[in-house]
Amino acid sequence: LLGSTDTEALRTQVSAMWESVYRDDGKEISTLANSVWLDKTLNPRQEVMDTLAYHYYCSSYRQDLSGKQAAKDIAAWLNNHTGGFLKQYTDGYQLPEETILALYSTVYFQSKWQDEFRAVNNTQDLFHEYLLVQLTMVRRTTYALHRRANALAGNKHSYCLLVVYRVW
Repeated sequence: LLGSTDTEALRTQVSAMWESVYRDDGKEISTLANSVWLDKTLNPRQEVMDTLAYHYYCSSYRQDLSGKQAAKDIAAWLNNHTGGFLKQYTDGYQLPEETILALYSTVYFQSKWQDEFRAVNNTQDLFHEYLLVQLTMVRRTTYALHRRANALAGNKHSYCLLVVYRVW
């Protein structure tokens, strides 16, 4: 199952991944969140809901998904778990009428660069996956010069140029 030998191995992998990524220490936020939203007409077994919560860190909600309140609650959940980053997309959010189950997962990361980027280096460029979108690209390349001894070649002072990081 997803590269795991069995369900227990998968649960162990999920837990290890979750705990290695999760951080909210005041300097950096790196959080994951899962939720399942069930229509009030569904009656899930409590054992299933407990398993989702315990092993997969999944919050569960049961309410009338055809009403406006469910969409508002989902939007609030998404905004809460993304630091409000999706607010422009969640304002006025609506579920399709026939929805009886909805799954939402978020990954939220917020941190600061050790060395700030200078806006003067930003450029406009096309970003594409399925659509071409013009975006501001933050560009920076940092090079570090490293001295290393090269005894085999008899050269006591050779240098190599390494690209430390590049952000587009």
